[in-house]
Amino acid sequence: MSAISDSNPRAEFRMATRLMTHTIHPSRRKRFARRAVLALAVLVLVPVGYVVWRYEVHHEAFDSAAWKQADNDRTTRSRMIEDLLSRYDFSGWTRQQVIDLLGDPTGGGQGAGFPQWDQIYLLGKEPPGVLAVDDMALGFSFNTTDRVTKYGVSVN
Repeated sequence: MSAISDSNPRAEFRMATRLMTHTIHPSRRKRFARRAVLALAVLVLVPVGYVVWRYEVHHEAFDSAAWKQADNDRTTRSRMIEDLLSRYDFSGWTRQQVIDLLGDPTGGGQGAGFPQWDQIYLLGKEPPGVLAVDDMALGFSFNTTDRVTKYGVSVN
């Protein structure tokens, strides 16, 4: 007779099950599970933490001179915008007062992709993120007497 016909499938299954369940001591299983969870947490949290750290915009106090000299990338202006808006309420300001504080505007809203504003100051790319590709700007709308009627930050 062949070896296949002599074997008992149930006995082989019981033996294999016994070997699988009894080769690892229960305390080792718990230790392994804890280590696996820790390793998984590290593998997930480290890349997420890096992305947050890499793309995080660090806030700075508003400084008029630094604002005026800033380029349009995600740098000085985007770091200062939160402090600027918390310090100043531009409602009712004249166009000249805004220019005195912030310098010459980047442009009008129409040509720069911000049609809702009469005057804009580019801040750079939109807030941090992997797909931050759109421009962000501080915009101002003026009435017929050149006073601010509306202002805010927009993404085009």
